[in-house]
Amino acid sequence: MISIIIVDDSNEKIEAILSGIPEDVREYVEVVKSKSKAQQAFSKKVYDLAFVDLAIPRHDDEDPLPNEGVNLVQEINEFDWFKAPKKILAITQHSELESQYSERLKELGVTLHFP
Repeated sequence: MISIIIVDDSNEKIEAILSGIPEDVREYVEVVKSKSKAQQAFSKKVYDLAFVDLAIPRHDDEDPLPNEGVNLVQEINEFDWFKAPKKILAITQHSELESQYSERLKELGVTLHFP
């Protein structure tokens, strides 16, 4: 079965993503809310699809940082101990992050979604 991970600290965005996933697949979706939790997840498992918010906290219960999602994607591509997902979809609601990181993410083979 397909395995999906959502890396986002916003419950609203998590719910929005989940609403677009068929119900019978949702049980295979893992949700983490910080870069450190995502690093742990990517060190253990290959996901078919990863949704990664560009602005996530470094650790649970911290404020999001505008580049931590991009840093996470770069680390996944750079370091062998991370199991790279088959497809990464980066997401952001911040236009300045979209314009700042879109080219870099494209170079890494990541699709960026900006509503």
